[in-house]
Formats: sequence, C-alpha cells, structure tokens
Amino acid sequence: MNPSRGFSLIEVLISLFIFSILIILFQSVMQSSTLVIIEKNRVVALSIVQDEIEKVRANGYEALPVNGTFQNSLLDNLPSATASITSSAYDAQTARITARVLWQDTNSISSSTIFISTLLTKTGGLP
Repeated sequence: MNPSRGFSLIEVLISLFIFSILIILFQSVMQSSTLVIIEKNRVVALSIVQDEIEKVRANGYEALPVNGTFQNSLLDNLPSATASITSSAYDAQTARITARVLWQDTNSISSSTIFISTLLTKTGGLP
C-alpha cells in the first residue's frame, strides 16, 4: 500500500474547528479587556466627582464654589478628561452643586460623563 500524502478531509475539518475556537476565545479576551478599561475609567471619574463634592460639603454654604473647571491629580488617568463644577440656586436658602467629569472613551469616538449633585443649605438641614 502506498501511504497517502497530505491531509484527509476529517483532519482539515478538525483543524478548522480548533482554529475557529481559538479565534473566538481571543476575541472574547480582547473585548473583556476593553470593558475592564472602560469600567476603570468610570471608577476613576466617580472618585474625582465624589472627592470634589466632599470638599464642597466640608467648606459649607458660605464658601460656595465658582462655576468652572477644577483640577484633580486623577484626571491624568483619564483620556482627554475635563472636570467642572456648577452652583445654582435651588431656593432662597439652598444651592445645588454639581460636579462633572467628561472623558473620551478608549477605542471609541464617543465620550462619557459622570456627575454628582448635592444640595447645600445656609442652615443645618433641608426645609
């Protein structure tokens, strides 16, 4: 008998099946790593706005912030990030403070925003 040269159809099909499984696994790993980066950015942004809101609360109503941008060392960890704070009248005795962080998502043309709002009163509580 002559030994056949080359691969049989079954060998080729099994090879293609194994290769396709490997490609699917690789794609899943790549997609999950992108999601991890996006979630890390959200956690960093949330930390920034929480920190700024806590600073405003600690300073009290008499030291309301001026509308505009603010700096935080964690902003360097976000791609193309900007941070802003706004203060507006809620009623005669209360102000609404909103801290916001905007950044460019990794591998995306869209941007993301996280913000937190709080109320500050002149006296020790809401009416």
